[in-house]
Amino acid sequence: MSRWTDQFENHAIHETLKQACEWVSIEIEDIDSDHEAEQRRMIKVIDLMMNVVDGMDPDFFPDAQLTALNNHLRHQNFWNQLNSYSTNGTVQHLKTANDHLNSQIPTIYQLSGMARQPESRKAIKGVEAAYEAFCKTLEKTKGDFVAIADEKTSEITALETRTSDLDTSLQSLATSTETQIAT
Repeated sequence: MSRWTDQFENHAIHETLKQACEWVSIEIEDIDSDHEAEQRRMIKVIDLMMNVVDGMDPDFFPDAQLTALNNHLRHQNFWNQLNSYSTNGTVQHLKTANDHLNSQIPTIYQLSGMARQPESRKAIKGVEAAYEAFCKTLEKTKGDFVAIADEKTSEITALETRTSDLDTSLQSLATSTETQIAT
């Protein structure tokens, strides 16, 4: 994994969206149409934000914009309102959170221009992972090849030395034999 992927995957926006989704998705027994509309809208916006973030390229993501969005979502007018909504189910908390979220809609749509569909992003991640594995295998194979080549070079050098020694011995033997035959 790259350092950018690590930075993206450890960004606080993921936990913020997960918690917000959990808080807004509570079951309300006696829900009227206004309450249902507020909850449905909030779930829709949080789902959109999650899909946008999930569809971003971890190697090329707008850190400053995600941090700003995360800070906005953690603002008390949104965060504390959703938390209170999750504990008591009062629609007014949800309305306040929805109203606070309106100012971030342009940012969310701006970020969505950098995102792919999560399915496409998953496919791209798979290809990137396969490419990284291929590169690592190629590096290992190259390292193994270099080690074997070095070993064989040493063996060739030893054989050349041995051949030279044998050639010298053979010449010495030939000279000695010729000297003995001549006498």
